[in-house]
Amino acid sequence: MLGETSSQTAGYAFLSILTGAVYALVSLAVPTLHATEAAAGARVTRRAALWRTSRGALFIAFLTIIPVTLAIIRYPASVLHAFVDVPNHLQLWKESIRQEWLTSLKARF
Repeated sequence: MLGETSSQTAGYAFLSILTGAVYALVSLAVPTLHATEAAAGARVTRRAALWRTSRGALFIAFLTIIPVTLAIIRYPASVLHAFVDVPNHLQLWKESIRQEWLTSLKARF
């Protein structure tokens, strides 16, 4: 989320959010799949297996969703912040080209 506060980091923020989302998804999937396999082997319900074998891991996995969700919510503002100064940069570029052109004209005459 720190990358979203800087101005030229929209791509970095996107990749960080994507990585966080994948991490959150895997941290939910692994304990769930483990509990499902344990339930099949022990002949208990999946809910009981989730409670007995994976409740701590699932709690931590749900905690990883919070910062990822906040980052996803803030990302559009981050992109706007990164690219909102583009017209200003173009204007500065045009002015610098104009100054170079005027300087070259003065040098000729």
